[in-house]
Amino acid sequence: MAKHWDPEEVLQMSLHERDFHNMSPFKNAERLMYEHSDVATKAILHIAMYSDNEKLRFDAARYILERVLGRTPEFAGSDANSKLMEMVDELVVEA
Repeated sequence: MAKHWDPEEVLQMSLHERDFHNMSPFKNAERLMYEHSDVATKAILHIAMYSDNEKLRFDAARYILERVLGRTPEFAGSDANSKLMEMVDELVVEA
């Protein structure tokens, strides 16, 4: 699954792309991240669902929930905390 990574080759390709698109290094990086954000999202979802490592599954799942619901406040009774607990209750009932 893993592909060989040659930093020098990638740098040269990146410089050629940047020159072709006539962009600053920051704008070129932003363009590349935007173009590949769907792959990154799917990778995080895959880790959350199928990783053999429990900590990685938990961290990926927590990241997804925090991106969707926002960070859960530390105190009980908040709206975000209530939404999170409702989702947990639904998952427990389904399992």
